[in-house]
Amino acid sequence: MVTEELKENPEKSLEEITREKVLVGLNMIKPGIEWKKEFIDRLILLELNSKINRDSRMVEAGLVSVLNEMALRRLGKITDEHLSETRVAARIHDVGKSGPPEADKEQQLAVTQLFATEKLKREHKDIKVEKAVREIVFKGNEYGANLMLARLMTCGVDISMPMQSFWESHARWGAEIIKKDCGGLSENTKLIAILHHVDKGPEFNFSDTLIEEIDEEVLQGALTIGQLEDYVDAFRQRAIIAVDQYDAYIHRSGMTHELAIATLKKKIEGSKTFSKDALLRFIIQVMEDMGKEKIFDDMVKQL
Repeated sequence: MVTEELKENPEKSLEEITREKVLVGLNMIKPGIEWKKEFIDRLILLELNSKINRDSRMVEAGLVSVLNEMALRRLGKITDEHLSETRVAARIHDVGKSGPPEADKEQQLAVTQLFATEKLKREHKDIKVEKAVREIVFKGNEYGANLMLARLMTCGVDISMPMQSFWESHARWGAEIIKKDCGGLSENTKLIAILHHVDKGPEFNFSDTLIEEIDEEVLQGALTIGQLEDYVDAFRQRAIIAVDQYDAYIHRSGMTHELAIATLKKKIEGSKTFSKDALLRFIIQVMEDMGKEKIFDDMVKQL
């Protein structure tokens, strides 16, 4: 799509066209938000140098499908305002993969490239960052490896940490970026975007709303009297956790629907925060019933 727009608008640069694409996408979901240039610049960098934004749009599509399914089953109605907030949160939730908030453009590019490389797999999670860069990402290219490592170190990345710790760092970086550069968003939208990983929350000093357990008795009571929408914030926060993790299993790990759901259930069972949370288990059960094709429906074709 961007290539076609370049042909039609030769006077515009690739970055200008990408900026328009990013802003139009956000404004179509929720008009009237004033986005800081620094924040949009990060989304542009992710768009041009990785599939990270596309993955976020995939999560957005999955969230819409799950929320619509809940409404069809009369399990909880979500307002248009709540839906637009949730979609914006999904679209920006991985902005931390562009690096720490203090990183400059070159440093952001280095972080993004390390997140985006398809040479690194889950089996490399225990390899130190420096070794991964030298022996996998830039194998045989000492200059490229040294340049990436220098840029990572100068923005505060510890190259002696394992890749798993590096991958997990994006949650903290994203929280800091969103709190710093997204003043135009509601607190709920920011909260949904920030807390999209299991067992991430208190260290961000943002809110303890997410970790308030909803047990089976509370859930069944809400279902019985048709008031699940009373828990709309908790529901949206949990839905993005479930869909984001499911999307990673399906599209990055290549799992089947059945294996992705089973792996997600196992992850939740081992969670310090959600092992006994009935609402998150309920959402995963709805997703299991839906199947992959229904979760990632025709919206995906537009991505």
